[in-house]
Amino acid sequence: MVIVLPLIEIKEEGPAMVVRMNRPEKLNALNGEMWASMADAVSRAEERGLAGMVFTGTGRAFSAGDDISSMYGLDSEEKSVAFFSLISTFFRRIASTPLAVACAVNGLAYGGGCEMLLLSDFNSSVPGARFALPEVKIGLISPIGCIFAGQDRRLRKYILTGREFGVEEAQGLGIIDSVSSDPLAECLSFVSAVSGSPAPGRRSARSRFMGLQDAVHRNVMELARLSVSGEAKAAFRAFLER
Repeated sequence: MVIVLPLIEIKEEGPAMVVRMNRPEKLNALNGEMWASMADAVSRAEERGLAGMVFTGTGRAFSAGDDISSMYGLDSEEKSVAFFSLISTFFRRIASTPLAVACAVNGLAYGGGCEMLLLSDFNSSVPGARFALPEVKIGLISPIGCIFAGQDRRLRKYILTGREFGVEEAQGLGIIDSVSSDPLAECLSFVSAVSGSPAPGRRSARSRFMGLQDAVHRNVMELARLSVSGEAKAAFRAFLER
């Protein structure tokens, strides 16, 4: 049975919950409702005692990242903190959940969409997908990218230039694990394999992979501060007017 939440659809498939971002007309750009719905989906999967979650998108994009129009409308630091707290909550849930997390990349994955991949345990992509951490181009930072760039300096050039990269480079960076015409099937196979191990051990192992909750929150709150700067607002406006 498919359950429809604001801007996403969730469905149990064996030991996995599939979360499908469903805003194809905006390339699954992530607004506040969507971030909140995805955090809710994590809680639902945990309550159901599932082994893992698979995130994917509807249409030709996995996700274009944060909704620029939503950020442009944040006219005070208080509103900015409220919006970005939704993002922080979702990323911290992904970083702390004992469930295995996978992403089936069906198209472009930019910004927050690409950062979801950095926090996942397994990612499969269609051959032609494109990736980017372009926040610097609008006066912001890549909050999750900056955490991982401290461990792997190869990410730094993508964060500091915001340039796009393809599947082969994503594989070289360890962001993409497999390339397939059916990435969802690959991810479901991964979760199925995970579910074959006793739950206490795999859940304990997963909870020790990350330990990033504090760093995630600090970086996302820095994003909230930067988003109300004059430079960021000008960049948002230029993006929306092009």
